[in-house]
Amino acid sequence: GSGSSVYLGGITGKSTGAISNCHSSVTFEEGSCATYIGGIAGYSQGSILDSVFSGIIDNIKVRSYCAGIVGYLTSDIKRCGNISYINCNGTVAGIVGYAGSSSTISLCYNTGNINGTGNNGGLIADNYAQVENCFSIGDISTSSTNACAGLIGNNMSNKYVTNCYCVGSINDNGNGDAFARGSSSNYSNCFFNKTKAGNINSSKAFGLADAEMKDTINYSTNYAFWDFNSTWGINKNINGGYPYLISMNQPVTGITISDTSAKIILGDTKKLEATVLPEVATNKNVIWSSSDENIVSVDDSGIITAKGLGLAVITVKSQEGGFSAQCSVTVITENETDETIILRLDDVSTIAGQRISVPLRLTKNTAGISTLGIDITYNNAILTPYSVNTDNCDIFTDLISNTRYSSDTIRITTSSVINRTGNGVICYLEFNVAENAAVGSSDIKINVNELKNLSGTTQKDLSYIVYNGKITVEDCILGDVNNDTFVTAADATEVLLNYAGLKDFSVRENTAGDVDKSGSITANDATWILLKYAGYDTEW
Repeated sequence: GSGSSVYLGGITGKSTGAISNCHSSVTFEEGSCATYIGGIAGYSQGSILDSVFSGIIDNIKVRSYCAGIVGYLTSDIKRCGNISYINCNGTVAGIVGYAGSSSTISLCYNTGNINGTGNNGGLIADNYAQVENCFSIGDISTSSTNACAGLIGNNMSNKYVTNCYCVGSINDNGNGDAFARGSSSNYSNCFFNKTKAGNINSSKAFGLADAEMKDTINYSTNYAFWDFNSTWGINKNINGGYPYLISMNQPVTGITISDTSAKIILGDTKKLEATVLPEVATNKNVIWSSSDENIVSVDDSGIITAKGLGLAVITVKSQEGGFSAQCSVTVITENETDETIILRLDDVSTIAGQRISVPLRLTKNTAGISTLGIDITYNNAILTPYSVNTDNCDIFTDLISNTRYSSDTIRITTSSVINRTGNGVICYLEFNVAENAAVGSSDIKINVNELKNLSGTTQKDLSYIVYNGKITVEDCILGDVNNDTFVTAADATEVLLNYAGLKDFSVRENTAGDVDKSGSITANDATWILLKYAGYDTEW
């Protein structure tokens, strides 16, 4: 610190010289407070080159600026990237919090979601610098009355922002900009993803649909002249298919797998996690395969399904470099397990703003249960508990004696003077899904505190298996029933099939298809979708 200012950085708090070739994966302690916070440097008067932040900045307080690379910058920054989610009580950005007028920011990228209480930006919060050949991929939000933007939260520079783009939703109070806010009007050859931005627009950049953002013709011919020889690249397997900076390429050096061996019950699924090394590798794409699809199949996300009894080897291979790791999977029947109790949570798909119901099931109970105590943990940024519902459940409904809630946990207990047997649904866990819940998946987990049966007059611990669930928040564009990011006649066909009783709809499909907001799917919804597709200026 210096005077009344406090500087906090993953490499250095305050720097007056150059910083180069640094990688910080520091975790900033929850509740930390400083004037300027950066994943690499809190405050820098020297240049920062070829550096990446992949640590944790979550629930941090800052008096002025917090960013993935540097909080306050008065020099140049080049070929730097942030790949972390940043959540801070203050003004936040992916790369630079405050960029001074003597700075040039070039060849930099952010791929993390950004949340704060200031005028947040995907790349820069407050900008007076030259910005060129940069991008941000991530959702930007603010929890205050301030506004935010996809690339620059507040741009007051008299210099140009050129050859830049951003992808992500803008969640604030309706005053945000899909690309940049502020008094500057100096923009050249810049783009934002209008599919992801939704109702938030921008006059500072061209708006392209998601598919258009992944086509070089829109950057090198139709609108602008980007350098796709030495500066930019585009590949469907890198950076989500969006343009990437050639300078950001970090080669793959290896791969690991979450389990090297596993037992799985016939008919069940399990997710295997692959980690491509190093953490900052550019191409994280992997290829999954099974030695015997009749015993265990595997999908592109690493979810294995037990289809037949026996042994199969699951292999995951890095697309770049061909590095591989394996898991030996043995498929057994429920009766072959040593465990006497199996508890399960279902996977549930939803969209933001909905109420969901997650069944808690008991699928093996050979010994009988007298005492059950479990904690259900969940992501409280997405879910808020509504109730623990025992209506129309199968077992133990008279025994759920005490349900308690904490910030991210539901505690469920049952108690009996005899051993209760039987399988089925114990209860339904009902949650409200946040209106601003980001698209993606999060786990909902069972943690067993107490599981006993009576052996004579004493209680005996039982062995068990738990199967955790997953809550998936899906994107929902009104009218886009088939979820291809476009509203076409195909969506109207889906609506008519549902209206005729020939197709069931998921929660997302129901919401997307109900364009007239009547609360049900009708032929009128199909008509409105067709009018939109035909180019009529329809108001939904």
